[in-house]
Amino acid sequence: MRRLLTLLIVMASPAQAGTKATYVRPDGGSTIIEVADNGDARIGPSDGADFGLLVNGRFYMVETGRGQTTVIRMEDIAAAAGLLLPPGLSKGLKSASASAPARTDLEADGSATVAGRPGRRYRMKGADQPDRLVASDDPSLRPVGAAMEGIAVASAAAMASMFGKEAATDLLLHIRDMFSRGTPLRTFDGWVLTSVQKADIRQDRVSLPAAPLSFPEARRHLQEARTAKSDR
Repeated sequence: MRRLLTLLIVMASPAQAGTKATYVRPDGGSTIIEVADNGDARIGPSDGADFGLLVNGRFYMVETGRGQTTVIRMEDIAAAAGLLLPPGLSKGLKSASASAPARTDLEADGSATVAGRPGRRYRMKGADQPDRLVASDDPSLRPVGAAMEGIAVASAAAMASMFGKEAATDLLLHIRDMFSRGTPLRTFDGWVLTSVQKADIRQDRVSLPAAPLSFPEARRHLQEARTAKSDR
C-alpha cells in the first residue's frame, strides 16, 4: 500500500524537464550550464562559487563568499564601465538572440559536428588563423547560448578598465555578432561543448538568491573590487 501511494504521488508530480550542457575551457576546467524547463539558466565553473543567472531573459552575475551573496545586473556592470550595450541586449538576451548584428566580422566556412551536434562554421574575415567558431541554430540550445552570451558580455564589460572603452565596445559588438549565429558549440577562444543531457533542474538553482544591487551600490561594489584586485 505504501509503495502504491508513493508511486501515485510521483505520477501526480509535474515532471521537471531541463538541460545540462558542459563545456571544456582552454585552461582545462569545465563550465556547466543548467537550463530549467522555463528557459531560465545558471552558468558557472564546476568548481566555482560565483556564477551567472539568466532569469526572464535578463542576465545577472552572482558573487558568493564572506558570508554574503551579491547580485548585479549585467546592464549595471556595463553602465558602471561607461559602456553602451549593443542593440537588443539592453532589452534582454531573449530579444537580442533574434536580432541581426549591426556589423559582422564573420564569414561562413562550411560545417562541423561537435559532441554529436551539427553546426555551421565561421571564421574571422581576413584573419589567418586556424581557430573557427561553430554555432548551432537548434532551438533547444538557445537558452544555453543566451547564458553564454550573458557571461561573455558581463566579463567584457567588467574588463573595460583594463583594455579601454573603445576596445571593450568593439568586443561587445563582436560578441553580439558571434551569438547572433546561434549557440556556440566551439568558440574562437577554445570553449568546446562536450555534452548535452536532460536533467532535472530545480527552480531554486535558477532563481535570484537575493535582490539585485541598485546601480549606485553596484558601481561602488565594482570599484571596490577593482581596487582590491589592483592592490594585490
